Amino acid sequence: MVAAETRSFRQAADNLNVEQSTVSRRVRDLEDQLGARIFDRSPSGVTLTAAGERFLDGAHAAIERLRGAAVLAKDMGAAERSRVRIGVTTTAIGEEGLNLLRAVAATDRAEIVLEEGERKTQLARLEAGGLDLAIIVDAPRRKRLSSQRLWSEQLVAAFPTGHRVEALRTVTWTDLCVERLLFPDVGAAEVQAIVRRRLGADAALLGRRAGYGSLLALVAMGQGVVIAPAPVRASEAAGVIWRPIRRETLQYFAAWSPRASPPFVQALLKHASQGGFSD
Repeated sequence: MVAAETRSFRQAADNLNVEQSTVSRRVRDLEDQLGARIFDRSPSGVTLTAAGERFLDGAHAAIERLRGAAVLAKDMGAAERSRVRIGVTTTAIGEEGLNLLRAVAATDRAEIVLEEGERKTQLARLEAGGLDLAIIVDAPRRKRLSSQRLWSEQLVAAFPTGHRVEALRTVTWTDLCVERLLFPDVGAAEVQAIVRRRLGADAALLGRRAGYGSLLALVAMGQGVVIAPAPVRASEAAGVIWRPIRRETLQYFAAWSPRASPPFVQALLKHASQGGFSD
């Protein structure tokens, strides 16, 4: 294309910053591959043959498509760099956590992708590079991961209206040890771990293939009690009363790999410190 524009192998070589012999050899190799002569050579320079003109028309179109593909790939790469994959272990992040993510997303202009999963799975994905950040309950205690405390959530229990605890402002584990405890199959492993620590490894915890909304309907029907992070209280549930569990909280941490820590992570930690989340 440059040789056709300048009508000179020598000028094309100067423009491309290569030897003239390189241009001549590569054009000759191309002609051999095509089985057609692209240029007529003369002491005054080179001119396109009829086949060369046809080939050049197609080459221009191909180059434009290649440039378009390069621009598209560049744009997609920029979008991928601004996408932050955050693993969460519960749907009940709460207002504090949402405010933190909103603040960082607004300043960092990043697209946030939330991916739910159990704590062990999220930590393994962090170490493997499948996540940029995980918001988990309790510090990870893994040598290859860093962590920082973000905020805490009160642990609460849902009882049916008219339950004996309705007159109480808070409940204790003594109040709960005689109850039929219901949990969703996914997203409550950390809460269940706390319950087992408080009530013993043999505590009867009943898993259900349902979310908190459906479980609260069971609570309203007197089928059991649900223990959950405080933000679950926002769920609309008629016939249910909520009571905080005395001196029981979930400690939320940010966990990340120092080897592949995107700017978003540092911005989040800065916001968390400035906003008092980690106090």
